[in-house]
Amino acid sequence: MRRFVEFLVVVCAAPLVALVLSVACASEPRPSDAPANERVVAGRRTFEAAPGDPAVPRREPAVAAVLPAWAFTEYRQYWTDTSESIELFADGTYSWKSYGHSAGRRPYEERGSVRLVGGWLELTRDEGHAGERRASVPRGCVARWRERRCFLRERDVVRFANDVNRGLPLGPRFLLAKDSSQSVESELEATLPPEYADYVLAEPVIATVLTAVDRRALGERGDRVEFTLDRGAADGLRVGHELWTLDLPSADEIPWSGRLVEVGEHTARGRMRFTPFVPAVGSRLSTRHPRAP
Repeated sequence: MRRFVEFLVVVCAAPLVALVLSVACASEPRPSDAPANERVVAGRRTFEAAPGDPAVPRREPAVAAVLPAWAFTEYRQYWTDTSESIELFADGTYSWKSYGHSAGRRPYEERGSVRLVGGWLELTRDEGHAGERRASVPRGCVARWRERRCFLRERDVVRFANDVNRGLPLGPRFLLAKDSSQSVESELEATLPPEYADYVLAEPVIATVLTAVDRRALGERGDRVEFTLDRGAADGLRVGHELWTLDLPSADEIPWSGRLVEVGEHTARGRMRFTPFVPAVGSRLSTRHPRAP
């Protein structure tokens, strides 16, 4: 009797086990079940475009939302034998061109995308330029001062701040907008990176010379005068700031400038290069040019 009961259990359970196995197998994804535009990799399905489907390019976010409208224009700079320009577009792209004026130099142009990263406009050229020379403006920022608009390379930001601080018109050393601004702005409007935002001063800084040493008199080569001032970071001075002499021997004397190489909290050290002028102890230097209007 016991063996007969065991035989009935096995016979009745077999169909049930087969049913469970068939359901479980049916729920497992198989390569034959995947759609034509999908593939199974390591038990996980990933999508790939089917043959003939157009590729959809991925675009970086546009810069239109973070740049003022006046920034989207063409900026140009002219050299002795070369001119270059960069144009920013509201869709987050740019065009950089270089033209050679001498014989044998061919024009060059590249296009790419622009992103705002940490206050910098980072330029990434499109694919297809492998082996060609790179644009000289991998990143920068834009600014408007009075009627001039300019694109500043990273190496030009401190120089631009010094030009604004000295109170004279901007020179041709920057990439300037092809057309002047329609409205003349009395205040600076710029998208300077955070680390340079305080280089443009609201008011001139006037400092007194504490020490001045002519290194040439010590037998050193090169034109270099070193000086220290009684103003520092607490007064708004930064490394790279340019200061001009105020106390000149005569009105016809050419103002000379020095550049700060070290700035403490209340003192600063700078150098004057290629100048016969040695500022006297007690004389004054200013971030504003003495002949600025």
